[in-house]
Amino acid sequence: MSIFAKRTLPLAITFVFGFFMVVDFFFSTPASAIAANVNRAFVVVANFAVITAIGTVTLMHIRKIQKKEEWYNSLALLAVLYLTIAIGWSSASDPTYLWWFNNLFVPLETTVFCLLAFYISSASYRVFKARSKEAALLLISAVLVMWGRAPISAVISEGFAAIADWMMAVPNTAGMRGIVIGIGIGVISIGIRTLLGIERGHLGGKGE
Repeated sequence: MSIFAKRTLPLAITFVFGFFMVVDFFFSTPASAIAANVNRAFVVVANFAVITAIGTVTLMHIRKIQKKEEWYNSLALLAVLYLTIAIGWSSASDPTYLWWFNNLFVPLETTVFCLLAFYISSASYRVFKARSKEAALLLISAVLVMWGRAPISAVISEGFAAIADWMMAVPNTAGMRGIVIGIGIGVISIGIRTLLGIERGHLGGKGE
């Protein structure tokens, strides 16, 4: 395959479509119709990507079943995957599909989040060791917030709740806003680099 087809053409398509999307976001121009069509094309491509992902997952787990590498987990995954697709094929509001979803997916999701709570507690215990001034400050802040949120703290003193509310409203909010601003700057930087062809990770490999 030529360099034009592997690198130049994808970069040109990325720049043109990205340009229309940026212009449509900031200005009301005739390009808005083109941007709407681009959005529809993205939806179509995303649907094909889902189909490709299902096929990839199926092939991967079929190989595991053939090699007998925890085949029972792979068999259960494929059975549930295709049974869910078959049940929901006609309508996502079908009573059978809703029953299947609410009685299978929702309990499993709840179980995963419950397990995450224990992992978070374990990670917090390791992180909150006062090995430095910053770690000690984090430990003190966490203890004050958790104690202020505990119902028993209001029985001892209402000051703990006030301290916890202040820490969540002022230092925590300031830190979160700083993180959001940093993420926004990073997204803008990556977007500009991608449109200009400097960032070529989406081409695969080195984009050559």
